[in-house]
Amino acid sequence: MAHALDLEFDIDAGKQENLNPNAFKRIRRFPGRGIRVLGARTLASDPMWKYVNVRRRFIFLETSICFSAQWAVFEPNDQRRRARVKQTVTLFLRMQWREGALFGAREEDTFLVTVDPETITEDDILNGRLIIEVGIGSVRPAEFVILRVFQETQETTN
Repeated sequence: MAHALDLEFDIDAGKQENLNPNAFKRIRRFPGRGIRVLGARTLASDPMWKYVNVRRRFIFLETSICFSAQWAVFEPNDQRRRARVKQTVTLFLRMQWREGALFGAREEDTFLVTVDPETITEDDILNGRLIIEVGIGSVRPAEFVILRVFQETQETTN
């Protein structure tokens, strides 16, 4: 990978403060560390997705949950499968919480996983949809975000 050798304009801390509210990404020179890209904010208008680290974390969590539940598309769409999916997702999120990736002093305050009649209607079952609702407390900012993960199963009736 090529490294930047020089900058056309140097941005100091004062200039950076003016750029921060507008979510501009800055490229700055740091003595002893070289040239670095700075910027923790996204351009999203939704304050929930304001920070890059939060967005990346949730992309990782959503992708991992979808991947970890792939086995379920080949199983009968019954309560036993839903319980196994809930257990799989809960174990994954518990591991993330223990590693410090999720906000909360207790597991109960950190995340919730719902895969039951609250999230799945009879119509969903008949049409082969598995819906996993996941509430997650992010480390920064400390908000609780609800993700709805949908999976089409093999079992559908038409």
